[in-house]
Amino acid sequence: MGASGAERTSYERALDLIVRGAEPLPAEVAPLDQCGGRVLAEDVVAGVNVPAYARSAVDGFAVRARDLLSATSSSPVVLEIVGSSRPGEPASAALPARACVRVATGAALPDGADAVVMLEDVDELDQGSRRAVRFSRDARAGKHVITIGEDVRAGEVLLRRGRVLRAHDLGVAASLEVAALLVLGRPRVEVLVTGNEIVPPGAPRGGSQIVDSNSVVIRELAGRDGARVAAVRYLADDPAVLSATLRTSDADAILISGGSSVGAEDHAPRVLAELGQVLVRGVSIRPGGPTTFGRYGDKWVFLLPGHPLACLTAYELLAGPLLRVIGGHPAAWPHPVLHVPLLEPIESVAGRTDFVRVTLDDDGARPLRHHTGSSNLSAAVRADGAILIPSATEHLACGEGVRVFLF
Repeated sequence: MGASGAERTSYERALDLIVRGAEPLPAEVAPLDQCGGRVLAEDVVAGVNVPAYARSAVDGFAVRARDLLSATSSSPVVLEIVGSSRPGEPASAALPARACVRVATGAALPDGADAVVMLEDVDELDQGSRRAVRFSRDARAGKHVITIGEDVRAGEVLLRRGRVLRAHDLGVAASLEVAALLVLGRPRVEVLVTGNEIVPPGAPRGGSQIVDSNSVVIRELAGRDGARVAAVRYLADDPAVLSATLRTSDADAILISGGSSVGAEDHAPRVLAELGQVLVRGVSIRPGGPTTFGRYGDKWVFLLPGHPLACLTAYELLAGPLLRVIGGHPAAWPHPVLHVPLLEPIESVAGRTDFVRVTLDDDGARPLRHHTGSSNLSAAVRADGAILIPSATEHLACGEGVRVFLF
């Protein structure tokens, strides 16, 4: 028996079951190039100074500042060039008194040097076999020098546990000579597309067949939410095939597109009940009411409606929060939320949560009145975001302040 609208679980209750029941995946060590967007499972403490050696911030000459204390335009100081330092090719010896070393930007300062004078501030002299530099002003110790540990000091806690790792976080980790990090597991997702009438994108379509768009949408949204879609499989409307596929899957979450309703070919709820546990059979949301989910062993299984807009809505409101939670991210909406006035009234139904697509202009949000059927994915393309009308609300008035969840 399918759940009627009155028997369906409220959206608030369904979401609570997910947020309270889902646990982050165990931590694992991953190389840096696989850590972007993942959640750090332990503090990162700098084991080295960055930089590890003093280096020049400019092209110029490394000097001992005290050797130039008397340098003026009228009484310049001349220092002999005794070597050079380039990135990866430091000077071969310490800097003696009354001498200088040519340095390139980023090159190590020779021992004894404590300042750098830029090329444009000196005059190079050719004295036969002896090359020298004329300095017409003094140099302050530390001038144009990047000091040891100026960026990061050894022992500093630079990245905290629970941080969502961004590109610059990984760059800093690399500079700390770290090749891998302990991060929470990345959810592994399988997408099962059911229906004898469904063909993959790009495949030839017969007269009564439908091109699958749901797996394309789910793959992209799952990636946004920190998960990895390991496989997309197309299954016939055969409960034995679906059962065998669920039993052999090693995914953390299985998202099934289609077959969640109460028709003769909608086998997925029964198969899930036979193999595991159905937690929710139908959710009081529009679109997406047939959405069903449960557990099979340690796997989460979501039965998403086959209609594209309903599938998108069910993912955004329920499956997306699940993937974010098990990956260690907040369950909350992953995009900005705007507070704006409503430009037209909206009627709803008590006991049902409506996900109403809206467009935005300078004055506020306007509900999308056309192309809103549950099979019309273009409604999401035409909209800027959506308003979530709570189950206790039957009417939103023109001018009322609303939250727009941006796409």
